[in-house]
Amino acid sequence: SDFFTRYSLPKLRRVDLVRCTASSWGQLGCSTGALTNLRLDLIISSPTPTTPQLLSVLASNPGLRELTLVHKAIPIDCHTTSSRVLLRHLRHLELIGVIGPVFELLHRLDHPAVLDVLAFSLSGCTSADISQTIGPYLRHTIQRCDGSRGGLGLTLSCEGDIQFEVG
Repeated sequence: SDFFTRYSLPKLRRVDLVRCTASSWGQLGCSTGALTNLRLDLIISSPTPTTPQLLSVLASNPGLRELTLVHKAIPIDCHTTSSRVLLRHLRHLELIGVIGPVFELLHRLDHPAVLDVLAFSLSGCTSADISQTIGPYLRHTIQRCDGSRGGLGLTLSCEGDIQFEVG
């Protein structure tokens, strides 16, 4: 993130921060404004962004359509902050991480009506997680998104041998 404190890149469209350390989330939002695609994949020692910090980046980039949050980039303070409004224009949402933080964030989102792709890569899932948490959530999300544009692409990746039935 030191890079973004030194340079302003208002026409930058895509940022993939892979295996990086972020020290100042506000600078990413201040230095950009035209992002359409953002991928955050942080190293373990990097501080996790708070929901307000992430929402600030998203508010600074109203054209953002694709968002990928990997493990450490998923805010863990979702229960204290409303994150409903600013994600409603996303077309592609991908969350990679353990089931707890992923679904904490998802339960507080206003599901985007224009969502084309919803992708999860979850680690540490059990068959009970699939049937009790993931299944009902996906059923609800698919019903909300399916009527708006004719469909929703869904990718669900889990570790281990898990059977999943959509019905």
